[in-house]
Amino acid sequence: KLAKELGLKAGQRHIFLDNNQTEEAIIKQIMELGRLAKSANGKNGLIAIAHPYPSTISALRKALPKLKASGIKIVPVSQLVQGD
Repeated sequence: KLAKELGLKAGQRHIFLDNNQTEEAIIKQIMELGRLAKSANGKNGLIAIAHPYPSTISALRKALPKLKASGIKIVPVSQLVQGD
């Protein structure tokens, strides 16, 4: 809210991918992101954040092709943040 009041672009995180750093847990979160994206019906997109842990990178390599194949478009967060 403050960023927008200051005229800065801002967005809100919808899901944190690697709070649990096991690859299995991260893949589960990525699939949850996909579920949320489908239920949001493409409205404004969703923002997911993560750290560059080896387990996160590995999970993303495995799971992102599945999301893309299901019709979910992956974009940089810069395309999702909004300004006034």
